[in-house]
Amino acid sequence: MDFLYIKTLKTQELLTIIQNIEGFEEAGEALLELKGRDSQLALQLGGKIITDNLGDDYLQGFAFILLYGIDPEAALKSYYVRKEKPSAKLFIDVCEELESDFFLDKRPSFLTNTLLEFLTLQYEKLEPAEQRKIEADWENFRKKFMETQRKAEREGGFQKKL
Repeated sequence: MDFLYIKTLKTQELLTIIQNIEGFEEAGEALLELKGRDSQLALQLGGKIITDNLGDDYLQGFAFILLYGIDPEAALKSYYVRKEKPSAKLFIDVCEELESDFFLDKRPSFLTNTLLEFLTLQYEKLEPAEQRKIEADWENFRKKFMETQRKAEREGGFQKKL
């Protein structure tokens, strides 16, 4: 579907599309356009999509990825305070975004043991069938997280607690 018209809408019209979420793809495109106009407002509305479990798994994952690009800590906060358990799709999207920060020269302070513990609990909340679908990805993520943790601890750059 072509969403070029989204760029011609007024900001208030974008807000209406995002808040009503009649079409998940349309809402995602509106959120992306809003990010370019007012990133803080996009952060607020995208956070609501994640915390309130609005839209489908793909919209929530897209919102997380978009928010992570604006403010990683705010994106994680919206995930921490979710009212529902995550889908496997959202869970893996979160892990993939975090993984993108593993090898930065200056590691973000939120990459902590506490975060890995939280994600482990989130994984355990998934239905067994969902766990099986993403098991290899999750194990790969955990392994990389722990490897970079050990490396950062040797270099004095890994945070132990949030």
